[in-house]
Amino acid sequence: LMNGAAEVLQALHMKYRLYLVTSGSSDTQWDKIRATGAQKFFLKAFVVDKLKQENKKDVFRAIMDLEKIPTNQMLSVGNRLTEEIRAAKQLGWKTCYFEYGEHVGEKMELPEDHPDFRVQGWKDFASLCQL
Repeated sequence: LMNGAAEVLQALHMKYRLYLVTSGSSDTQWDKIRATGAQKFFLKAFVVDKLKQENKKDVFRAIMDLEKIPTNQMLSVGNRLTEEIRAAKQLGWKTCYFEYGEHVGEKMELPEDHPDFRVQGWKDFASLCQL
C-alpha cells in the first residue's frame, strides 16, 4: 500500500461501508489485494475482467442495489478519469480523482470525466474529499 493508506483506510473502514473495485487480470489483481492486505478494510472486493466484457459501472450498480444508499451519498475514488470517475458520475455519485500512477495526465474526454474532488496522496485525502 502507498504510504499513509492503511491508516486512512482503517479510519474510513470504521465510519463508512467500503468496497474495492479494481480491474485487470483477475489472478494478478487478487494477488495484489492479498499481498497488500487491503481486503480487510473492505466489505467486498470486485475484480472487473475487461476481457470478459465486464465494467466498473455494472459493479457500481450492484453495490447501489446492495446498499440502498442514495447516489449522492456514494463516493468513487480512482486514478482513471475515463474509468471509475466517468462511470460513477454517470450514476450520480460523487467522485474523487486520485492523481497517482500511470494514468496521471489522462485527458478528460466527456463532462462526466470531471471529478468532484482531486487528491495526490493519502495525507489530505479525508479532508479534501469532505469525509
